[in-house]
Amino acid sequence: MKKFFCEVIKIFFIFLIFISYVKSSRLSKRSVAIGDDNYKWSHGVIMYKINEKVFNSSRILSIFRAMRHWEASTCVKFVELDTKILHPDYIFFTKSEEKKCDSNVGQYYCAENPIRLADSCTHQDIIRQLGHIIGLYFEHQRPDRDEYVKVHDINIQSNHEFDFEKQDKKNVRTFGFPYDFNSIMQVGRRVGARSESEDTLTPVKKVNGKLPVIGDAKGASEIDIQVVNLLYNCPKCGRTIQETSGVIKSPVTPESLYSNQVIECEWRMLAPHGHRIKFAITSLDIYETADCATDYLEIADGYSDDKALRRKFCRTGNEASLHSTDNRMLVKYRKSGESTHKGFTAQYQQTCNHTIFVDGKTVHLESPNYPEPYGANQQCFWRLVAPENHQLAVKLDFVELENEEDNCSLKFDDGRTETSACALDKAAEYFSSDNYLNVTFIPRSTGRNGFSISVAVKILV
Repeated sequence: MKKFFCEVIKIFFIFLIFISYVKSSRLSKRSVAIGDDNYKWSHGVIMYKINEKVFNSSRILSIFRAMRHWEASTCVKFVELDTKILHPDYIFFTKSEEKKCDSNVGQYYCAENPIRLADSCTHQDIIRQLGHIIGLYFEHQRPDRDEYVKVHDINIQSNHEFDFEKQDKKNVRTFGFPYDFNSIMQVGRRVGARSESEDTLTPVKKVNGKLPVIGDAKGASEIDIQVVNLLYNCPKCGRTIQETSGVIKSPVTPESLYSNQVIECEWRMLAPHGHRIKFAITSLDIYETADCATDYLEIADGYSDDKALRRKFCRTGNEASLHSTDNRMLVKYRKSGESTHKGFTAQYQQTCNHTIFVDGKTVHLESPNYPEPYGANQQCFWRLVAPENHQLAVKLDFVELENEEDNCSLKFDDGRTETSACALDKAAEYFSSDNYLNVTFIPRSTGRNGFSISVAVKILV
């Protein structure tokens, strides 16, 4: 039934897209932010899938880093697609056949939303394409762009013309922000040019007395981040936490304690795949109401409060400790205007020392701090267990470790044989001899990008 519904919705949206295309070329990438909320991703959750057959490990690492870049400063969440569950809307990273970096703007319902990457696409290009998917348009397509840049139409390739269309005010939202030359959505002078010596875009407004260099942003600007947070109504209090350990606490000021101000905070905790999050409440002082209706500390196991809710607190005293079952945890805090209670303090820590039962779903294990380099004294031990009469198949998706086979930092032990990632063929699978496998990571140095491995279950032969 759901599949049939999606097909009906898909036909309907194809019709809408066609009408919109006729009216205003909706299929192109445009100014600051989408004006139609129908193209926003629900709750800011964007499911993703990567065509690993067409990308090398370095490209995949860059994709992961680009996703983490947007997650770090916004409430947008990139979640790996579970192919065993029907998710009609998701993004799909694949290779471009037209030597372009290309994507839709925002979400198209009941559809695969492709991000096509040519070999020439840089890390900044990937960040920019994710900006399009989130709902950001090219900066040079703002309605007021002529005050800031000049578009040289005669120099633009025909397949890039849509990318340079100026948009009507009714189609976009700028949230009152000025033109941002520092935006990641601001491309360079010769993007989409017919030849390498021709400009398609040149700045005409001076900044601090001189014309700015455009297209050299390394990541999202402050305005980019603010626009995304406004677009998705991200809470002003809280943040996305990717650090391995630390402390979070509710904001406490004289103004917040003795005023009618309502405080709502959200911390989105994210660890590498295969890691879990320990959340230890060390102090608790929250106004108690029936069912914790108005004031509370809420901890959800996963990326959304639609997932299984672990605990909800509204009391004073009594410490508590919780563990996520996967690599994400969502922490929400609310204080009503009537409360003078001080809130909470908690410590968090990413852990990678536990047993994982592998059944039909592929399990991913990653080094601490992945996709960034791992640090010192960050050791992991996983015990993987498959059903009886099955074995575990390990695939090395990405490995960058100390290259010493005799003393490799990532080792596999199934009770009969022991081997290391440094000794394995990265293009082949490694099979355990039984239904369990111990995976140990003990780094001897820092600064390497680490590893990402996939583990699946197969019938024992």
